[in-house]
Amino acid sequence: MNAAQPVAEATDHGGLTELTPGRYDWLRVELRRPADEETSGVAWLYFADAVDPEPLVATPGSAVAWLPVPRRDVLHGVRLPELPELAAATLTPVPAHPGTHTHRPDGADHAEGADTHG
Repeated sequence: MNAAQPVAEATDHGGLTELTPGRYDWLRVELRRPADEETSGVAWLYFADAVDPEPLVATPGSAVAWLPVPRRDVLHGVRLPELPELAAATLTPVPAHPGTHTHRPDGADHAEGADTHG
């Protein structure tokens, strides 16, 4: 899979977007318009046997937001927040890489295995 190419067009906000099942580190969310101010909401990640909440944050002036995928299972879909400010045009999964850290494309790292769900 070429991570540079969007693989899913996002549904209207709040709808479930199906993805090619796979293990991913991040979802690159291209917003329909740049964020005017920092905006956040809860996205839901759909795995074969679980659904996890994850924060989706858009920073001011950015038309791209990164959604972490900390669970090391096969992801099947995502439901984005029902906020017009976070309306997405496309979703591009970033495939998981073996190792101890998930490397975010913008340079920030997220430690794999960190318990973010209590």
